[in-house]
Amino acid sequence: MGAIREKRFRATREMLPSMLEWVEQCSCTYLTPARRTRLLVAAEEALVNIVSYAYQQEEEEQVLIIRRLLSEELLILELEDSGKAFDPLVDVKKSTEARLPDIKPGGLGRLFMQKFVDDISYSRTEARNILRLIVRL
Repeated sequence: MGAIREKRFRATREMLPSMLEWVEQCSCTYLTPARRTRLLVAAEEALVNIVSYAYQQEEEEQVLIIRRLLSEELLILELEDSGKAFDPLVDVKKSTEARLPDIKPGGLGRLFMQKFVDDISYSRTEARNILRLIVRL
C-alpha cells in the first residue's frame, strides 16, 4: 500500500462535517466527481452510525480515526473506532428481501453503503472496529 493519511476526530455529530470534508480532500485528486460523491454517501452513512451508536457512555474515549490508504489501483477509506463491536455487513441482505411496508427502520443505509463502493469489509481487532470502504481507481 502506498500513501497513507490519517486523522483523528472526536466521534460526535458536531464533527461530521469536518470528517466528511477531510474524506473529500483525501479523495478529490483520485476520483471523478461522481465516484467521489458515491464514496461520500457511503462514508456519511458509516460515520453517522459510528457516532450515533458505537459509544454508550459519555465518559468513554470517543475517538474515530479516518485513514486513507492509496495504491495504484485502490483508494481505501478505513474507519476505526473503539466502540462496541458491530459488523454493519451482517443481515443487510434481509433488508432487501422484505416487502416495503414490512421494512423496519435501520439497515437500508448499510445496503446503500455497500452499493456505493466497489467493496466493503469489517473486522474487529484488539477491541477496535475497522470498516474499510474500497474504491477502484
